[in-house]
Amino acid sequence: MKKILINDRASQADDCVSSLRQLANYLSEHIVPELAELGIEVTQEILTDLLSNDCEVIQEKYKKQVEADLLEVRNPVLKKSHMKVTQDAMEGFLWKVHSISHVKREELLSIQGGEVVLTAESEKALRESFCHYLTDPNEIQKHQELQTVCDALNAFFEGKPFGFWNDFFFVEKGRYIPKNTLNYSEVVRITKCKNYESV
Repeated sequence: MKKILINDRASQADDCVSSLRQLANYLSEHIVPELAELGIEVTQEILTDLLSNDCEVIQEKYKKQVEADLLEVRNPVLKKSHMKVTQDAMEGFLWKVHSISHVKREELLSIQGGEVVLTAESEKALRESFCHYLTDPNEIQKHQELQTVCDALNAFFEGKPFGFWNDFFFVEKGRYIPKNTLNYSEVVRITKCKNYESV
């Protein structure tokens, strides 16, 4: 199926990519080390849980880990002390997680080498998602006709500023025509004396 790209919305895509990279850096520098201190290895499942599920998986893993550790502690005082320390550690971690400024398309972040990253493949997919294509044959034809008009006008004005559209044209009976009050010596000066019969 034929399609034509008419807008890549590059500025919006750039903003989104920048936000994701900033988030990835923050997570790698501040959250991943905290997970390591809790004894939890960061994986894609953990990252997804971190960003979208209120850390349910993380808390469950940590709980099982603490329970396993407590099986070896017989002293009730030590057991209670250990429980308090581990609870405080998890609460501190959750506080940090809840303070994260979330951004759009976080699901594109992934784990590589123990760090949170936006891969080149994910960035490409993200930028593609911002692109606006025409696929309808009639719309494509109209776009090409408009592009032909734009190309002719750009050639006519030669990239020079020409003020408002109505400085040169007005509409009469539904058609654009040149103004009959134009100063053609000024038009020639602005448009570099070219022959524009094809326009």
